[in-house]
Amino acid sequence: MMATEFVGREDVLGQLGQALAAAGAGAGCVALIYGEAGIGKTRLCRQLADEHRRRRGQVLLGHGSPEESAIAYGAVADTLRAARRAEPRIWESASTRANVLRAITPEIGSAHQRGGGADRPVVFEALLDTVEEATHSDQAMLWVLDDMHWADDATWHFVRYAARRVADMSLVLAVTYRDEEIGPASPRWPSLVTLKRDRHVLAVPLRRLGTPDAERLARAAAPDLASDVVAKVVERSAGTPLMIEELADLAARSGEFPALPDVVRVTVRDRVGRLGPAERDLLDVAAVAGLSVDAGLLRALRPEAVPAELVAAGLMEPDRAGFRFRHPLLQESAYEDVPPPRRSVLHEEIARFLSRDFAGGRGVQAAERIAVHLDRAGQPGAALAVLDEGAQRAQRAREIGRAATLTLAALDLARRRDELVSRRLGLEQLAIRELSMARRWSELDPLIRDAWSRSGTLPPGERVSLANIFSRHLFWSGAAAEAWRLIEAELAELEPAHASADAAMLATRGGHIARFRGQSEQALQYGERGLAAARRAGNVTAEWYAQHALAHIGYAVSGNRRAAADAFRQCAAAARAFGTKIEEAVTLFGLACHNGGALQDVEAGIQVAEEAGSPQC
Repeated sequence: MMATEFVGREDVLGQLGQALAAAGAGAGCVALIYGEAGIGKTRLCRQLADEHRRRRGQVLLGHGSPEESAIAYGAVADTLRAARRAEPRIWESASTRANVLRAITPEIGSAHQRGGGADRPVVFEALLDTVEEATHSDQAMLWVLDDMHWADDATWHFVRYAARRVADMSLVLAVTYRDEEIGPASPRWPSLVTLKRDRHVLAVPLRRLGTPDAERLARAAAPDLASDVVAKVVERSAGTPLMIEELADLAARSGEFPALPDVVRVTVRDRVGRLGPAERDLLDVAAVAGLSVDAGLLRALRPEAVPAELVAAGLMEPDRAGFRFRHPLLQESAYEDVPPPRRSVLHEEIARFLSRDFAGGRGVQAAERIAVHLDRAGQPGAALAVLDEGAQRAQRAREIGRAATLTLAALDLARRRDELVSRRLGLEQLAIRELSMARRWSELDPLIRDAWSRSGTLPPGERVSLANIFSRHLFWSGAAAEAWRLIEAELAELEPAHASADAAMLATRGGHIARFRGQSEQALQYGERGLAAARRAGNVTAEWYAQHALAHIGYAVSGNRRAAADAFRQCAAAARAFGTKIEEAVTLFGLACHNGGALQDVEAGIQVAEEAGSPQC
């Protein structure tokens, strides 16, 4: 069925048009467009986008989908991938920030580039900078994130963040979601209520159509329907636009109004009836694969079937790299019509197909998708193994942010599946370490606070390790006073002769904070304690960290710039002897600061950082 006349939303369309006009003058907003399934959210945004394009405005579009609900930034990644062809300036702008935005879209930028380890606020700023940079100076950008009731927490976090930044941008971020999916029982409900109260957020609830508009829509969908059939369509649809269109189309095809207790399910079954056996089997595969299906997957798994038959039946439509269900409800209904045992078999078959590149060392970005299918096939252990392998590959490639993302997915799986209970603690510890290394503080915070609340029963070595990470997190996330209290308490309990890298780092960090607090004597004591512990432990990184801290502390105590420069030279020489290039580069930058900004020290630091493969250092 072709798209029908736009009916009954003219006032809302005008409201959103005014928002775009204001954004064109530099006063952007977030528009929350919500209502029940089939109410016309997507159709409204399509009409808005068409009109905006006719006024030479730019449009971005990203979709949420149920099979990607556990994948971080799924709808945002969909936006960037679609923009590669639809709005190439966006992709070009994003590529200049690949070291940050690879956390969202792993394929962005050059193959040799690393990245993806930035904290969420850094990622969000890079996204907004990308959009602002690519927006025409005399127009607003319309960015639609559709079907966000399926979006992950990271994407919703971005929406909340954008609401705080968009007021000074030429951007309208239109977010659609089903309100029955995010009701009072949903964990997202409180934050959504708060978001709607933000003065830069426009709430756009969509209601069911009244009888006159519902009749107009039914006649637009099927002009030849008799008046009594139109009345029955309006009554049975209860004014939901999608239901009106589907019922009217069915009535036009059959010549009579079908008695349907479940409009969408029966619509799907009616259209499936037009398919041959091979295409019915293909529909099952597509429904299990997800809302959008790669054409290569369909060809590989069912070479004898013709996907165009699903399009002709009105179930799917051509998409960028394959096919997409005309509406998420159609995919949901088709999926539910697949018997559970067959669903499991198909999930396993799809996972096997996706695993071919993964097994060969390629397709690392498919790890989450493979794991989702294996989990739904009733193989959570195999799903966890894929996530583990993906995280290990990311670690070997020094993609710490990517590794953290996969480990978080593994932890979520282990927490949902009772048979994986033995892996929960280890995955939690690994996720904490990787998030800390990636500096993703906002994601780390709830995880490490929960772990610390249970730290009283840990052995001393494990507790000091957790205290080291927790204090680092607190320090870098702006809670220095809380970090200081934790460090003082832990060092008071720890044996002074305790030898471990974590104890050394903890004491050294205490020295840093004491310096900031103006407690020079305490700073020196903690710094020297950290250096002694690092040397007893034989950890060169911890030893460098303590030497570097003592150089800063020494300058804070004496104010002697020349002595500080000498201390930094010694620290750089130690790092060089240790073979730790990143630490050497950091020290050279510190030397430049205490050596009158000497250009040769800066250039030497840049060269060493590039040799270490860390030009962003």
